[in-house]
This record gives sequence, structure tokens and C-alpha cells, in this order.
Amino acid sequence: MPDKPNPARIPWHMVSPVVSYANYLNCHAGDSFGPRVIEDYQFLFVASGKGLVCIQEKAYEACSGDLFYYGPNVVHSIIADEAEPFSLYGLHFNWSSELVPIDRRIMPHISFVKGQEYTRMDNRICIGDNLSETLFIQDYQKLSRQVFLPYFERLVRVYGANEAFAPLQLRAYVIELLIAMKKTGEASELSLETTNPVVLAIADQLDQRVRERYDRQWLSQYTAYHPDHASRLFREHTGRTPYNYFMQRKIELVKQLLVSTNDTLLEIADHVQAGSIHAFTKWFTHMTGLSPGRFRKRSRMI
Repeated sequence: MPDKPNPARIPWHMVSPVVSYANYLNCHAGDSFGPRVIEDYQFLFVASGKGLVCIQEKAYEACSGDLFYYGPNVVHSIIADEAEPFSLYGLHFNWSSELVPIDRRIMPHISFVKGQEYTRMDNRICIGDNLSETLFIQDYQKLSRQVFLPYFERLVRVYGANEAFAPLQLRAYVIELLIAMKKTGEASELSLETTNPVVLAIADQLDQRVRERYDRQWLSQYTAYHPDHASRLFREHTGRTPYNYFMQRKIELVKQLLVSTNDTLLEIADHVQAGSIHAFTKWFTHMTGLSPGRFRKRSRMI
């Protein structure tokens, strides 16, 4: 079986979104749209209510706070619930393009594909160059309605105002939205929104052993489960593997040591059992985008 291809990637400095359409729609019971494809990209944010969003072969039961994403030629359909139809914010945009004056805006082109065969598209995108700064976007993401609803309200309001500076303002607001999504992801990497006692026990033990090399057999010691089962349980409740959680904790410890101590890089590498200075530097650079020396120097400037 061939390896799954890497998703498309855009460096942050190349992100220059252009909004072609922004709208709020209060759906009626059973309203449906699609199956269809578009020629640009769309964020679909559920403000309230329920429904079903299908993206290619996957079906998602949508509710308040859900964000959906799809790009050109990705087949999707949207169906409002009969009892509690959802209200939606739709944002059509391109990732990087020249701004277009208000009077030259072109409405998104939508084609219906009912009954037609289609080619499955890779509906993923990464924004950023290295692991620590990357925002990964795919079909579905759960967001906080309270935090993100104002972003979409503002986008729709500015789009409808038809002011000369609106295209520039819309670009700025989409970039703000993306950064907020990234910051939300960063916060969740260091927190566990679960009350499952087994998962919390695993996390606590991993925190205590963050200076050691990771050993998946620890999972059996903490839980009496097979490591595979314990790892699946942890991922189901946190969205990431025990290893990824552990390595994120380790990188935060290394950052703290670089900033708050005068230990040499070799001493820090030994302290966290990161192997040779070469392996330590390569790992830290991959995780953060900066070498340990550059990170320390930047952290001590004013």
C-alpha cells in the first residue's frame, strides 16, 4: 500500500487570504445543499442547532461550535436537522491571492454532482514550516462557540458593509481567525480536558518521567493494560498519543532550562536524555524551528 501523501503546506508569511463571500444562514428544517463542489475554499461554522455535514465519504453529526473545511472539488453536502435545524456561517476564500476591489468581487462558483462519480481529494492543509508553529486543518474541528462566534460575526458584517477597505479588513480578520485556531491548539497540547482516571494517571506519570527517554512499556505499568490499548484510550480522550504528549512536555522543559539556567547545551541534552548534542539540536530545531542556541539568545533579549 503506498504511503499517504503529505498534505499541502503554506508558510505563514505566504498566507494572504482573499474572501470572496461571507454569509449567515438560518436554515429551515430539512434544508439541504449538495452534493456539490466549489472552486475555492470554505469554512463552515455551526452557530447553533444540529445537522449533518458530509465531506467525501465521511459524515459528521454537526452541532454548535463545529468547524468544517473543504477545498476545490471536494464533494460535500449540508443537511439541516428536522427538529433543530442549524444556523451556519459560511466563509468562501482563497489562501493566497491579490485583493480585489469591492466592485469587482466575483461570487463563488458552485456545481452540483449528484449521481456523478468523483475523485477523492486530499482535504488537508498545513500552515507553517515546522512542527511547533504548524496549524493543521482538515474536514472537521471542534471549536469553542463562545470564542469563535465573534470572528465569523465580524467577517459577515464587514463583507456586507461594502466599504472600500473591506477586502483588506477581511484579510486581516481571516488571519486573526487562523492565529486564534493555532493558539487554541497550543493550549490544548498542554492541557487535558478529560476526567478519565486512567488517562489522568498516564499523564501524571509521564509528567514525572519527562527527563527520561520514553518507554511505551510504562503504559502497562501505569494501567495494567496492554500498551496498545492504553495508547488508544489516551488518544480517544485527548486527541493525541501518549508519546506526543510526552514529547511536548519534554520540549517545554527544555525551553525552561534554556531560558532559566546557564547550563550548556550538552548538559541540558544529558539532563533530558536526548542523546548526542547533534541529535538534541536536530530534535529541538524540528520541534520549534529554532536551534537551542538561537532560542536561548532570542529569549534573553529585550
